[in-house]
Amino acid sequence: MTERTKNHLWKGLLVSAMLGGAAFVALQPNQTVKPTKSQRLDPTIDEMIKQARGLQKVGRWEAAADILTQLAHDGHPVALYHLGRAFKNGWGTERDLPQARAAFLEAVRYQFRFRGETAYELGRLFQRSSGEKCAAIALQWFEKALAWDYPKAHVQLAKHYERGIGTDRDLDVAFFTTNVLRLPVIHPPQSTTRAFCTPVVTVWCRI
Repeated sequence: MTERTKNHLWKGLLVSAMLGGAAFVALQPNQTVKPTKSQRLDPTIDEMIKQARGLQKVGRWEAAADILTQLAHDGHPVALYHLGRAFKNGWGTERDLPQARAAFLEAVRYQFRFRGETAYELGRLFQRSSGEKCAAIALQWFEKALAWDYPKAHVQLAKHYERGIGTDRDLDVAFFTTNVLRLPVIHPPQSTTRAFCTPVVTVWCRI
């Protein structure tokens, strides 16, 4: 077993332990999500995250992942978000999409500056998942991302509505979401978009 594999195993176990099964529960039918949390403000934690991001920029991926894992264990949403991206891309750890999804699912429960990006990342992961309603769940996460002011979600929403992926085909909505990219963040009219879903996964989706 390589050192990189060993590091991935203990990081994965740590993420699973810190979530306390939350990721598994979130993937079960007819479950409700826990109440939204507020981000704790701690200058020391913010500085450690900056340090981890700096290490990533110079290619010290494993050292950065170690810091992010430590902070994620304490439930810091920004660390959870960046750790999810590390698992998704294999930055300093083995690439692990289920672990990435678990980290994002925990992070998105917080009100913090990357909440929209986190919802978008979840949408992209559910696009890659296999399951009866995974495409519809992906669409709902993109709607959440848009509601949380992440305009990049317009691109994926347009694709879903244009091709009828996870929803009925609707070229009017697809056209609206495509052209609105040229403008500041504007949400689709209520008459042409689905109601925003509760951020909870309703079926098992395998990545």
